[in-house]
Amino acid sequence: MEFNNSKCYCIVFGKCPKSCIDPMRLEMDSVSWAGSVKYLGVHVNGGKNLSFDIHTFRRSFYAAFNNIHSHAKDLEEPVQLALYLKVTVCLY
Repeated sequence: MEFNNSKCYCIVFGKCPKSCIDPMRLEMDSVSWAGSVKYLGVHVNGGKNLSFDIHTFRRSFYAAFNNIHSHAKDLEEPVQLALYLKVTVCLY
């Protein structure tokens, strides 16, 4: 199996800062350290605690919804209500 080291990153979780960890190598090439890594569309943040950044999902959802909503202004009220419920259920 071949690895593309330019797409590989190391991330630290827990008490030990990344400065106290030896450099990581994969097939004699160095692997970069990162504070945040994008995995399957979700940003995983390193640090003392594991956290996830979902703001990009929320921004994409609002953009898609606003596009649909702008084209649905002439639709009947039940359709407008259904769109409103999708936003409230999906985001809150």
